[in-house]
Amino acid sequence: MPQDAKSQTKGPTGTLVRTIAWIVALLLNGTAAALISPCLTGTGIPTTVRIFGALGMGMFLSVIALLVLARVGRLPQWGSKAMATFCAGIPTLWLLGSLDYGSLSGLELLSVIIIALCAWGTWQAFKLFPRSK
Repeated sequence: MPQDAKSQTKGPTGTLVRTIAWIVALLLNGTAAALISPCLTGTGIPTTVRIFGALGMGMFLSVIALLVLARVGRLPQWGSKAMATFCAGIPTLWLLGSLDYGSLSGLELLSVIIIALCAWGTWQAFKLFPRSK
């Protein structure tokens, strides 16, 4: 007897799954923000790299803040639209940053795909915590 997605996230097992998904999303976005930080603090970094790094870090930190707000039930009314925008914007910014020489190598394409999958997973983890009315 198949169950729908809403009923699978209720009860003690569902709460554990939601918590694990939330922690994984926080760790992925926190790690990405930490990996971008040398672009901002390093010496001899070009200005365009610093700009893309600052935008990327700001987006990742905003996603983390929205995940925390959703978890504690304090998500603002515009929070869902902001999270959707960030989850679509992060892979787009990553793609634009990868086009520094006008072409996309195989490893850069792989990194864009991985970032897009992480953004999709973050959105799915975010949707597990409905906005309280």
